[in-house]
Amino acid sequence: MRFVILTLLVGMLLTSGCSAGDAPAASRLPEATEAATGVREAGQWPPQDDPDAPREDVNGGTPSDVVLSLIDAGNRSDWPARYSLYTNHTIDYATAQQEWQEAAESYSEFEVLETRVWSRTEAAVRVAYRASASAPDRTRYGVDVPEPGEWWPLFKVEDAWKVQWMPRQ
Repeated sequence: MRFVILTLLVGMLLTSGCSAGDAPAASRLPEATEAATGVREAGQWPPQDDPDAPREDVNGGTPSDVVLSLIDAGNRSDWPARYSLYTNHTIDYATAQQEWQEAAESYSEFEVLETRVWSRTEAAVRVAYRASASAPDRTRYGVDVPEPGEWWPLFKVEDAWKVQWMPRQ
């Protein structure tokens, strides 16, 4: 239930339209490889780690580094940094910033539990955390995602790891 609530909250915060605005440059989501897509469709997601797949991106960051940077940017209300760490932007920057400010979402006890990289462009990070946010009626609520946690997908976009944008549910 908590996962559903968090997913709905994040989804509400992240979508509602699309425009160029004053946003950082939008990036496109790369196509998934056929092998990874087949594995996901078979329900075996995320695929097993490939020790030969490169971990670092063009900036020297790993998938777990990017996830931690995303959380840090959100907790510091650094909206341009947060926005830049997502893959495909399904809403414009101004809308995302407004929704993030209204939600006043914060993460605590955030922990990376596992990282899997299975291709040059695809990875996932398993995380556990506590989060709090404001509902549209400004009521505060919390979400607890303990171990085994949840998987957050990442893709390389222009040779840099980015967290998959979570669509509105």
